[in-house]
Amino acid sequence: AYARSASLVGSEMCIRDSANIEGRMSASEIKYLIAIFNLTLSRQSVKPVDIAAALEYSRASVSRMLDQFEIKGIVLRNKDKTISFTGKGEETASRYYRAYLKVKDFLTGRFCCNENIASKDAVRILSNLSPANFDKLV
Repeated sequence: AYARSASLVGSEMCIRDSANIEGRMSASEIKYLIAIFNLTLSRQSVKPVDIAAALEYSRASVSRMLDQFEIKGIVLRNKDKTISFTGKGEETASRYYRAYLKVKDFLTGRFCCNENIASKDAVRILSNLSPANFDKLV
């Protein structure tokens, strides 16, 4: 977990742990998670090169994040070089994706924000949202 969660005490920790089992995710992690989830919606298999192309990141950067996701039990690297979510990863990605769409749609619909900027801002908002409010979005 992040140092920020160390400041939580007693019932706050219980709320955080039950509401957000995967722990607080950084904006970068959320961005990758959403990109991978979005790719799985439109294809049968996802490879690291697909993720790199979608995010316009280097394959090395994608590989490092996939290493972290693998350690956290979010993704599996398959023998055929494809990436798949674990059960926990699928649930986590789905929750973040739903919350992301709601925040992005709110920014574009309510405030007429540019879609690209709203997309980036939605990720930043989710990374700083309290677990209780995150749960209200999903």
